[in-house]
Amino acid sequence: MPKVVKPLTDKEIKNTKYTSKEEFEQLKKIAKLNNNPEPKLNNKLSDGQGLYLIIKENGTKFFQYDFTFENKRKSMSFGVYPEITLSEARTLRDKTKELLKQKINPIIDKCQTKSKNIH
Repeated sequence: MPKVVKPLTDKEIKNTKYTSKEEFEQLKKIAKLNNNPEPKLNNKLSDGQGLYLIIKENGTKFFQYDFTFENKRKSMSFGVYPEITLSEARTLRDKTKELLKQKINPIIDKCQTKSKNIH
C-alpha cells in the first residue's frame, strides 16, 4: 500500500530553504542532544503521486515528476517555482499520468510538443 503524503501548500513552498549537509549534520546533533527525533533533509519535498519540489543549493525551486515507463524509472521537470505554480504542477502531473495510461512516453511527448511550438 502506498504511503499517504500530506500535500504541499504554497506557504510551505515559499518558506522552505535549502539545507546544506553541514547544517543538516548540526541539526541531527542538536536533535540527538535534546532526545528529539532525527530531522529529515528537506531538499526534496513530496506532494504525493510522484510530484516533488526540489530545492537546489542556490535556492532555486522546481517541480519534478518521478514515474515508471516500460519498467524503467524516469523523471521529468515541470518548471521553476513560482513561474509554475503548485496547482499548475499538479495539473501537469495529471496530464502526464494520462499519457502514461496511453503508453506514451511523456518526456518524448514534451520534446515533440516543444519542437512543434518552435517551428
